[in-house]
Amino acid sequence: MKKLISLFIAIIILQSLSHSQSTVFRSFDAKNSEKNIFVLDSVQLVEMLEQILFAGDIQVQNLSYTGNYSTIGYFSDENNSTGLDCGIAISTGFVEQIANPVSFFASHNFNLPGDSALSAYIGGPTFDAIIIEFDIIANDSLFVCSDYVFGSEEYPEYVNTAFNDMFGFFVSGPKPDGGYYDNENIALIPGTDLPVAINNVNNGLNNDDNCMNCDFYISNEIEGNEFFAMDGMTTVLPADLTIIPDSAYHIRLAVSDVGDGIFDSNVLMRVFAFSQTVDTMMVAFSYNIISENPLQVQYIPIVDNEKSENLRYFWNFGDGNFSFEESPIHSFAEKRNYKTSLFVTGGKSKGVVSELLPTGIARTEIGINKRIVSSDNYNVIFKDNMKNAKINILSVDGKTIYSSVLKNTNELKVNISGLAKGAYIVVVDSELGRWQDKFIKID
Repeated sequence: MKKLISLFIAIIILQSLSHSQSTVFRSFDAKNSEKNIFVLDSVQLVEMLEQILFAGDIQVQNLSYTGNYSTIGYFSDENNSTGLDCGIAISTGFVEQIANPVSFFASHNFNLPGDSALSAYIGGPTFDAIIIEFDIIANDSLFVCSDYVFGSEEYPEYVNTAFNDMFGFFVSGPKPDGGYYDNENIALIPGTDLPVAINNVNNGLNNDDNCMNCDFYISNEIEGNEFFAMDGMTTVLPADLTIIPDSAYHIRLAVSDVGDGIFDSNVLMRVFAFSQTVDTMMVAFSYNIISENPLQVQYIPIVDNEKSENLRYFWNFGDGNFSFEESPIHSFAEKRNYKTSLFVTGGKSKGVVSELLPTGIARTEIGINKRIVSSDNYNVIFKDNMKNAKINILSVDGKTIYSSVLKNTNELKVNISGLAKGAYIVVVDSELGRWQDKFIKID
């Protein structure tokens, strides 16, 4: 089951299509000593994905990303607590918030559109769709292979409701036995034709063991996961499909909120390869201090010699800068410890290593210490005092049924005993920003 997870995430923030960014790369403070958070300029997104998402003999073209760039990143699970050692993460919220204790509440609404393919497949409205698309030609195998984990804050309270968040892995291209894959979804629960969604794989409402495909479900709440924020997640699941070598296929990966745009869901994906096996190579690095004022360092990769053909490198220096060079020289603005990480792919192999400590600049956000919902009360204790924060509770059809103001307190407590059964949305607007939540009135 789950142990501790350490996530190193390279995150890209979408500013505006018309906004020209002057900062190529910068970093945020890590929330714990096990991870470091980075932000890439949008210009570098495709290069970053091509560099670390693929391995093996594969041609990749027309790679694109749809969504807010703070919803995609690179992770490294050094303790193998998810079964995935490294890869790409996409989330309907801020991707860096995945790497928090399970007690952390990850919920953000980017007000992005949904995805028509997911909406048609799941039979409900979708929101905040995050999509990676690309065309591929695989030269050495008959299989499209990827391992992934789907996690969500919708678990377990919103099992068997309209908030049925979903992941889809759609493939289009020729079938080996004739015909055509037309947006064929291969993100299915093993042994079924069911898509990977909240209502299809779970441990029942409030983990009551009235489960659906529960062999593929893990409750992070029960496990007390200290480094994975989602309340529930799947085991590692496969996505395989027979294809024709040297033929073109279109791949479309999408995760989306369903029913509303809050309570984040995300997918962690292993590096794609067109072979049944992706080996793990030994990776380390050394460095030489070229000068101390300014601090200038040259990094030298150390890679298993038997797996050293056609290597690609991705360095994060821990100060907000990165490089795709094999042996880069980097200048630091300050003399202090930085967490430097190296990710290497080559042939059918990959490897990752991180050293030293993370540093950076802290982000301001609304945090909560406790959230309790009963039949009579809705109670939230925020980490900070809320000054003149506006509180609105809405029905799912958008009607305001409760409004108030928190003048100078960190506690929100609302008597909900008179509300009808059903789902409700909570919106808190304060000087720290907007926070959203939802709850179901059971009786």
